Amino acid sequence: MSTSAFVERAAAAAADVVLADRREFMLDPGEWDRFVAELDRPARDLPELRRGVALRDQLIGS
Repeated sequence: MSTSAFVERAAAAAADVVLADRREFMLDPGEWDRFVAELDRPARDLPELRRGVALRDQLIGS
């Protein structure tokens, strides 16, 4: 198993534990509107993330 796959699985397992009791999130109408606005917002360019992904791709040959 690659390091990336291991980290991804470990992070998902940790999130399952942390969020196990939070399967439903209750929002009032104002909070819901802000939540939906964030989801609808265009994605931001994150140069550091882009560089990290490029480096990962170089290291694993994708």
